[in-house]
Amino acid sequence: MKNARFGKSDSVLKSKAAVVFAAVPSDETRGCASLLIELAEAKIPVTAVITGSETRAISSAATITPERVEKECRKALGFLGVTRLNFWRESLPGHFNERTIAAAEKAVLAAGADLVLVCSPQEADARRRATAWLVIEACRRVAVRTPVTVVMYSIDAPSPTHGSGDEDGGKPSGESLKITERRQDKIEALDCYPSLANWLPAARKTGAEGAIEKFDLVSRRRASQPVLLASADLYRQTRCTDPDLTRPKVQVLIRSMNRDNVVRALNSVALQTWPNIEVVMVNASGREHRDMSMAEGGLSLVFVESRQPLPRPQAANALLERADADFALFLDDDDWIAPEHCSRLVTQLQKSPEAAAAFSAVEYGQLSDDDWELRHVFQAEFDRNRLLFENYLPVHSVMFRPAQVNTEWNCRFDTELEIFEDWDFWIQLSQQGDFVAGDAATAYYCENQAAGSGVFKNEAAGEKFAARLQRKWASRLTPERFAELLRYSQTLYRDLGNTSSELDYSRREARQCSETLSAREKEIANFQIHTSGLEEILKAKEKDITQLRGALESLQAAAKSRLWLIKKFFRPDN
Repeated sequence: MKNARFGKSDSVLKSKAAVVFAAVPSDETRGCASLLIELAEAKIPVTAVITGSETRAISSAATITPERVEKECRKALGFLGVTRLNFWRESLPGHFNERTIAAAEKAVLAAGADLVLVCSPQEADARRRATAWLVIEACRRVAVRTPVTVVMYSIDAPSPTHGSGDEDGGKPSGESLKITERRQDKIEALDCYPSLANWLPAARKTGAEGAIEKFDLVSRRRASQPVLLASADLYRQTRCTDPDLTRPKVQVLIRSMNRDNVVRALNSVALQTWPNIEVVMVNASGREHRDMSMAEGGLSLVFVESRQPLPRPQAANALLERADADFALFLDDDDWIAPEHCSRLVTQLQKSPEAAAAFSAVEYGQLSDDDWELRHVFQAEFDRNRLLFENYLPVHSVMFRPAQVNTEWNCRFDTELEIFEDWDFWIQLSQQGDFVAGDAATAYYCENQAAGSGVFKNEAAGEKFAARLQRKWASRLTPERFAELLRYSQTLYRDLGNTSSELDYSRREARQCSETLSAREKEIANFQIHTSGLEEILKAKEKDITQLRGALESLQAAAKSRLWLIKKFFRPDN
């Protein structure tokens, strides 16, 4: 039996353990039978997880039960060398949620796996897409603690999954693996599914496998997530999460300049684990926008057209006017959010009904080739006073209640501020109550070299509008509030003085330690010189001892000889 070769990807055969996920029984055999055999021959333990076992999509025959198919699945996987097998029997396709993601994360960690196999997120079947995304998200969370390699196999997905560099102007995000040399083994494994014989004719006939791609996920290098999010119009496809309109509604408010990255932003919304999500998007470009019509079952989207360009504050106000959900947050079209972002923020606000808003930590960085280059993490406790001095809340980190903002508080974005309009808006909300801080970075703020607000690029504009914002709020300070800020400044000044004193003390201690260390190093150097001299003396003494031992041995030999002569001379017979 000829071994399939993986070229540069032999590293997958050096894994400690692997987990293969499949949406329905037989997917694992159709998609990656050859690789499973190779792993078994390399003595790499493999655990299989079948997320669903819906035979309704396979056949209407009453004799084809989940139990029968699962029994056949055990036989097929046993033939492929997989002995550990779990069936989840999830309702498909809407099984992308926090519970199943946590279960997948637990399965990977329990197996001690550094290799995970799953179908492509580009699959035509919604059940497979949901399985792919929940496993990808679980691996993203695992990778924060330990590196993991994700291998994506293809059932009906385009090949290769993300196209080539020549086709789309960029290089593929994964390393392509072609596995086609175990065809007879694959056909024999598929023969273990007699109840599915009519459903798998093409796969059983050829034994061929589609493209397989490999992604390496390590902590703080999450490029595969945004790259995968930008790979297809996921938001147009059937959502991976079962909608639940009885749950509070969340609206994601997007100001779109019709940039290509809007696909990534929308896809990240489509993958939210919160079950009741709607997007409100305004065309702020003033030009014709790409078609935003949704396929049935896709992301719920309300599109607001504008015949003229809308600056940032005007666009934000247009979105606020359409915001009527229980909760809302803004999202720039060149940023994205993690799947649990909305769920976490909703939970924070539900636990703190008196809070004006909730916010998460945010990773700020730049996508460079296939790397997410982290530059900074916005993570701080809420401080109303500090917010008057600097904005530490990226726009998509904050969730609020539109009813309060629009009706009770009548808050709006200041159209006089071309930048820092979100900073001003957060100050308005902070006058109404505290913000609840989250403990995880679930939003991603991407540095945009070509566009964006210009906050980090145009220092002159930044100083101009920062001064305008500060004059605005300085004019509104009551004497009591001014006194509070003075006390706050005094506290900061004292803390800075104390910190400076502690720093000076630490520097003196460090200097003393350095001087002590230098003195000890000199002592050690002198000791080494002294030791070197003693070693020379010791060598000389050892040489003398050797010479004396030689002389002693000569004397002992001579004495022995003399003793023999004496004994012979005095013998009685003489």
